[in-house]
Formats: sequence, C-alpha cells, structure tokens
Amino acid sequence: MTVAAGFMCSDGIILCADSEHSDEITKFQRSKVFRFGDDLVLTGAGQTSYITTAFDKLSDKYRQGIPDTPSGARLALEEVTLDVYA
Repeated sequence: MTVAAGFMCSDGIILCADSEHSDEITKFQRSKVFRFGDDLVLTGAGQTSYITTAFDKLSDKYRQGIPDTPSGARLALEEVTLDVYA
C-alpha cells in the first residue's frame, strides 16, 4: 500500500511518500516522489509505470511552457491524467 501526503506550509509545500515497490515476486525500495526542476514535484499510488508515464507527460507539458499559474498546472495535470488513465 502506498502512503503519500502533501502539507502546505507558510514557506512552501512538503510532499512525501513511502518507497516500497512490489510485484508478485519481489519487493524493493525506490523513490515514489518525482521532481522536474524547481517547479514540478509529483507522487502517486498504483503501478509505478503509470506514475512515471504521467510524470514524463507532465514534464513535457512544462517544457512546452504551460501557464505558470495554479489553474494552468491544474489543467495540465487533468489533461495528463485523462490521457494516462482513461
């Protein structure tokens, strides 16, 4: 089971997650928090391949220059989520 949490603080955000990955045979440790520059951090639950695909697609959107606003970030995340999970 993945545990991820985000906390808004007076000077930023704390984002954290456990690091245990598992499949039918093995368990291993690897970060579930992905970072792109200083502006984009993502974590998630479920299959790691889906999370990394979503992160890669969102990183591409940031490279293309999405609006640097909360609504711009939200719209980009919604588009990527629908693309990956629909």
